[in-house]
Amino acid sequence: MLKKLLLIPTALFVVFLACEVGIRLYGWAPLPPTYAGKSYSSLPNGRLECMNPEVSRPYFSGAGNNNPGCVFYSINNLGFRNNYSIGPKTSDLKRIVVVGDSFTYGFGVLEEDTFESKLEEMWKLEGLKVEVINSAEPAAALPEYRRILNEKVSGLSPDILIVGINLNDIMTFNSSLIIEKISRNYDWKIRKVSKLVDFFCYTMERRESSEENIKTILNSLNPERLAAFETFVKELKVFSAAQKSELFVIVHPIFFNLENYNFTSVHEEVDSILRNEGVAFHDFLEDFKGKKSEDYWITLNDQHPNEKAHQVYFDFLFKEFGPKIRHPNTLPTEKP
Repeated sequence: MLKKLLLIPTALFVVFLACEVGIRLYGWAPLPPTYAGKSYSSLPNGRLECMNPEVSRPYFSGAGNNNPGCVFYSINNLGFRNNYSIGPKTSDLKRIVVVGDSFTYGFGVLEEDTFESKLEEMWKLEGLKVEVINSAEPAAALPEYRRILNEKVSGLSPDILIVGINLNDIMTFNSSLIIEKISRNYDWKIRKVSKLVDFFCYTMERRESSEENIKTILNSLNPERLAAFETFVKELKVFSAAQKSELFVIVHPIFFNLENYNFTSVHEEVDSILRNEGVAFHDFLEDFKGKKSEDYWITLNDQHPNEKAHQVYFDFLFKEFGPKIRHPNTLPTEKP
């Protein structure tokens, strides 16, 4: 009986040892911070961002990328992400201007794969004279949107104005916060020698920190911020009317835990304000909710929407605005 009992810890040790060897062979390591290992270079007509090889994807080194392992961001004469200069609008030109933050900008996405570039390319292939101007800026929020609109967009006479809204426009939120702010709650010495123990401790710490960070983010939403967003929407309506532009708002989800999404109530608040103001919009949460979040990240540790997400944006907007571009008197089909 004693021998049989001794076999139990022996078997457990063998299993532990096998798992330890397996995780070492797999090469597991904690994710580096979002911006660790990246490099940036300024070029005459843009900026080059090269990804951390530890978390990069084959996408960044594909045959179609002229800068393997990197993303090139064009900067044109107005400081926008378009690879051509923008001049006065002619009467036969259909011009769409897109305003937003890094999600709308296509941070971490090759220019030809952003929804703005894909829209312009597809309509040009139909023989239409169209510009889709990407005036979004990384790290922008409501104050920056106002500046872009008043200082740059106001002189462009857009036929259609698309404004991308991110939840961090009304909450204190960093899209990488859920990965970046990981508390080391299990500071055990064995973690230094056992990859398996380190893996389990890191997984628990990441889960606990995520729950804590989500609560902090949700608690940052208050009536004052919702009122500020409502004021911005009213200003958008006035601006677009003065420009004689058709206004359309897109609402981005946060690409974290889409399978059991934590921010549905915030989307409901945003959608309600847009609906009450009579603004046409589409909330992309309905397109992504329930999907696997990581499938739409630009890298393993950066939750900006990747080229797959931009394809979803493109699919909807191409269908929504195709009739309007081809037949100017046709209104969008989507209503709030």
